[in-house]
Amino acid sequence: MVKQTITPVQLQELTPEQREGLREWWKPKLGDMFVWQSTNTSGLIGPLGPIVTHIFGDGTFMATGTGSPLEHSKDECYPLLSIGQAIELLAEKDLLQLQSVFTKICLGILPASDLINALFAAVKEVL
Repeated sequence: MVKQTITPVQLQELTPEQREGLREWWKPKLGDMFVWQSTNTSGLIGPLGPIVTHIFGDGTFMATGTGSPLEHSKDECYPLLSIGQAIELLAEKDLLQLQSVFTKICLGILPASDLINALFAAVKEVL
């Protein structure tokens, strides 16, 4: 089975500046998975992350997946990029990095099952 999103552990591989760049790029959409920054620790919270279920006009959104639905602000959250989101980010920021990932997969240098990990490695380079 192909992994569909990055993990909270992978997200922590980013520097604070890279995480902030990722958050700025992210436009929450229905179905997005994310983690949030705890106010009393420096760590990120979330197993595989809650899922956005409603988006409000003020930039906040409702999410489920961690018990009762809770309202969140993008300012306190980081996306767990999906394959599609990683492709979108790379297409906007560095098309050559995106082409490199797909070339390596097409040539058999990387297995297709490693797609999100390869995309995330490229994302780390452009953030």
